[in-house]
Amino acid sequence: MGLVSFYLRIQMELCSGQSLKDFLDNRLDNKEEIDTKINQRFFTQIVEGIKHVHKQGIIHRDLKPANVFITG
Repeated sequence: MGLVSFYLRIQMELCSGQSLKDFLDNRLDNKEEIDTKINQRFFTQIVEGIKHVHKQGIIHRDLKPANVFITG
């Protein structure tokens, strides 16, 4: 029986901007309310992004606010 091998690839990109964690922490520090429309927009974009990644056969195994970047 032949030896089965597989490769694990980790691709990372340098992202500039503010993370979702930083955004939320800043809002909490300043005691600002978080707008429901902004929450819904962020959630929708995150879900659409993960949906796209999954369709490519890629699994993101570390999805958390610190790994979601907000850009203009």
